[in-house]
Amino acid sequence: MSEPATHLASCIVKASSEDAFREWADRLEKQAATCPGFRQTLRLEQAGGLVHLLTIFDDAEALRRWQAHPATLALMRGGRAHAAMREDTAQASAARFALPAEASGAKWRRFLVTWLAVFPILLVLNGLLQLLPVRLPMFARLAISSPLLTATLTWLVLPWANRRTRAWRLSDGSGRPST
Repeated sequence: MSEPATHLASCIVKASSEDAFREWADRLEKQAATCPGFRQTLRLEQAGGLVHLLTIFDDAEALRRWQAHPATLALMRGGRAHAAMREDTAQASAARFALPAEASGAKWRRFLVTWLAVFPILLVLNGLLQLLPVRLPMFARLAISSPLLTATLTWLVLPWANRRTRAWRLSDGSGRPST
């Protein structure tokens, strides 16, 4: 008896493409279900726009036929408009895959996004503190500006910046999700 074969597509969904990506993934799952040897699909959604699509077939030959099917090829090309994608396959009852995660992205990219968020906020806060009629000591200025900076970053700026840059932050040099 042959081992089941699994196709994994790890996707970093592009900002503002979430709905289109879900529709695309639905079409891919429905198309796979029409192929001989199909067993099941699993869609694993992580925070931060990471989605893993597992498509499982009876054996490697059924998986190969599905991958070579013109409808599958067209769907996979279309999916790249909505997400950066990394594909992998395994043939085993207990398949193992390395998955991309928020921590997979290059630290210099996270640093750059964070610094670009912090710098303008600090400029504005320091400028506003300069307008006070009394010159405050540095400790007092930092006691005022640091919680304002932290709150602004935590609830406003970084969620927006991370959503807008996630495909770039979490991809390797070739545009595929990093593992």
